[in-house]
Amino acid sequence: MGRDFGPGTLTTSGYPRQVKEWKRGTPVESAKLVFEGKDSDVSVTANVIDEKGRRYEMISRNITFWESEDFILQGDKWVKLDTPKDAAVTAANGKLLVHLKSEWKPPKGTYASGSLLAFDLDSFLGGRLYPEVLYEP
Repeated sequence: MGRDFGPGTLTTSGYPRQVKEWKRGTPVESAKLVFEGKDSDVSVTANVIDEKGRRYEMISRNITFWESEDFILQGDKWVKLDTPKDAAVTAANGKLLVHLKSEWKPPKGTYASGSLLAFDLDSFLGGRLYPEVLYEP
């Protein structure tokens, strides 16, 4: 969860800069800090996607309104996703979905602005950047 936890927990824009893990039915004050952005960030947000057989826990550190760094929980470690800062990123059905807002040239290939790419999530986390192009303008 992200919220105002007191002095120093919001960005200069007035949005949460901390993500804490809170268990329902326990005091909010007992929530454990799992991620913290910078004062200068716009915000830090958390997202949990539950699917049959898989759960994705993701954090976006919104550096500006147009750029973010995205992280996914792998085991007990937050892993930064090697995606463009201006891309929209989510996960579904074992895939990492990346919607490009500008051209991207990973080690293999070039993908146009506006493309929607799907990576096998486990392969992506292992460093293999071979997407399926779902849409390319």
